[in-house]
Amino acid sequence: MPATTGRQGGRLREATLTPQYRRHLHEAGEWALGVVRDLGKHLSHRSSSRTVDVWLERMVEHAHMREEKLYWTTLGVLSLQRRFKLSAPLLRGTWSAIRAWRLLQPIQPRVPITYYVLRCVVVTCLSIAASSPACTRLQWFSVMLSTWLAFAGMLRPGEVDRLRIRDFCFPRHQAELLWQQSFPHKRMPELRL
Repeated sequence: MPATTGRQGGRLREATLTPQYRRHLHEAGEWALGVVRDLGKHLSHRSSSRTVDVWLERMVEHAHMREEKLYWTTLGVLSLQRRFKLSAPLLRGTWSAIRAWRLLQPIQPRVPITYYVLRCVVVTCLSIAASSPACTRLQWFSVMLSTWLAFAGMLRPGEVDRLRIRDFCFPRHQAELLWQQSFPHKRMPELRL
């Protein structure tokens, strides 16, 4: 069977890329080549993979020092990797530099809601439930209870969604009752201290 020709033929690796992403990929690749050129090397298809790796690693370090965007730099490396048809293991130094840069990025934790906001959400759910028909009342009570559980137990929405009654340990003694008032205790291995 003959290979397909034309613009659409034989380009499975391009099939899932949107035109906007392709344009950004091209622009980032041109930018990365320009940075490498400014650093003193002209990369081409004939350059060895080791040479490409060394100079792209320098480009990543240079971009980090000049406080360029990590996303744009990574996109430039991906573009040149695709353009020169190199696999990621051939660019070990470059990807190690990008990973190190990523680790230096500050962590952006989730901002928790305050107890006041929680109380407002719970009261709103209760008032909507009170004025709702019986079929939707249960859903609003579920929203209210899951919001309270997520706040009290420091749970993510997906963890609250997967909760089952067997995940809870209900108090048997006075000490457990005190603990239970502080946090709902779960029997999920990934949340154990």
